[in-house]
Amino acid sequence: MHELTPDRYGQIRALFQAPADQPFCTAVLAGLHPGRVFVDEASRPRTALVTRDDPWCFLAGDPDRDAFNRALNRAIWDRGGVVPDTSMLLFTCHPPDWQGNLATVFAPRPPIEACRRRYVCREMRYDWRSELPAGLTLQPMDGSLLRRPDLCTPDEVVQTIRRWRSLATSEPRDFGFVAIQERSGGTAEVVSWATVDAVVEGVGDAGLFTQERYRRRGLATLTSAAALEYGLAQGLAEINWTCAEDNTGSIRTAEKLGLERLPDYPLYYFVFDEAQHLAHLAYQLLESGRYGEAIERIEQALALTDDPPYWLYHDAARAWAALSEPVRALEALNQAIDCGWSDVDGTRACQEFEPLHQAPGWAAVLRRMKPTG
Repeated sequence: MHELTPDRYGQIRALFQAPADQPFCTAVLAGLHPGRVFVDEASRPRTALVTRDDPWCFLAGDPDRDAFNRALNRAIWDRGGVVPDTSMLLFTCHPPDWQGNLATVFAPRPPIEACRRRYVCREMRYDWRSELPAGLTLQPMDGSLLRRPDLCTPDEVVQTIRRWRSLATSEPRDFGFVAIQERSGGTAEVVSWATVDAVVEGVGDAGLFTQERYRRRGLATLTSAAALEYGLAQGLAEINWTCAEDNTGSIRTAEKLGLERLPDYPLYYFVFDEAQHLAHLAYQLLESGRYGEAIERIEQALALTDDPPYWLYHDAARAWAALSEPVRALEALNQAIDCGWSDVDGTRACQEFEPLHQAPGWAAVLRRMKPTG
C-alpha cells in the first residue's frame, strides 16, 4: 500500500466513477473534504482506497490485487492511521461485491452485507410552505443560529455548522435547513434539520434528522424539501439520497418528496468488537429469513459479552418465534425489555410475532413496554 499526496489524486479519479456514495468520495479527491488515499502502486495505480474522517471507506479498481488486500487488512487491524479511531468500518466497493475479496480485507471478521436504497433529486415540486404548521419556521442552517441566545440548538447542528466553516475555502459549499419550534416563554428549539454535504461538481449528498419527541409529524419532509429546493436553486444538478433498506422513515420521506429511485447497492461493513460484529451479522441473517443461522450468531455473541445491545434479545425473540418456539420467544422479549427495549408498536407490528398474539404471556409482555414517540 502506498499513500498518495493530494496533488496526485487525479491519477485515480477514473476508478471512482461508479460508487453510489460518489459525492463524498469526489469531495475527498477534489480536496474539499478531509480524507486519505491509498493505492497498490504509486506509479500506475490499479486499486485504490479512499477514506474519510469517519467510518466510511470507498474501495475501487482491480479487486484481485492480493498483496494490496492483505496489506489493507494488516493496516486496518494495526489501527495505524489508515482509518480513524472508530468502532466499525463501512465500505462501498466497485465492483460492488469486490469479487469475494472482502473476506481477505476484513479477516477474521466475515463481511456483513447490507442493502442500501438510493434516490436522486433533480427537481422539487413539493410545496412545503403551504404545509408549515403554526409555530414552526424553517431557516437556513448557518451561523445565525449560534448567535441566538433564545434558541436551543442541538450539539450536532452546532458541530456541523462549525465543520462546514472549517472546510470552506471561501464561501461554505455545504448547507442545510432547520425547523424551529417556538416555545412558551419566548424561547425556541431546533427540532429537525436536513443537510446537503459534500457539494462538488454540481452534486451533493442529503441527510436528515428529527428529534425523537417530534417525529411522525412530517417535519423531516418539510425540512428536507426546503434544503433540496435551495440546493437546486443554487445550481446543483442533482442531490444524492441514500439510506438503509430498513430505514422506513427515510424511505417514506424520499417517496413523499417524489424523489427518483435508482438501483439499490450493497454496503459492506464489520465491527472491531467480535460480539458486536456477531450481533450485527445475526440481524442481517434475520432480515433475510435465515432464522436458524441468526440464532447461532446471537448465542455466540451473548457468550462473548456481559453487556449485549438491548436489541439483540429482540432479534432473538423474532428468530425463536419464526422457528415456532413461543416460550423462548417470550423469554427473549422479556430480556429485551429488561435491557431497555420499549418499542411496543414495532413489536406488535413485527410479522414474526403474529403466531404469539394468542399465546399466554403476549399481552403481559406488551404491557411491560413503553410506547415510543
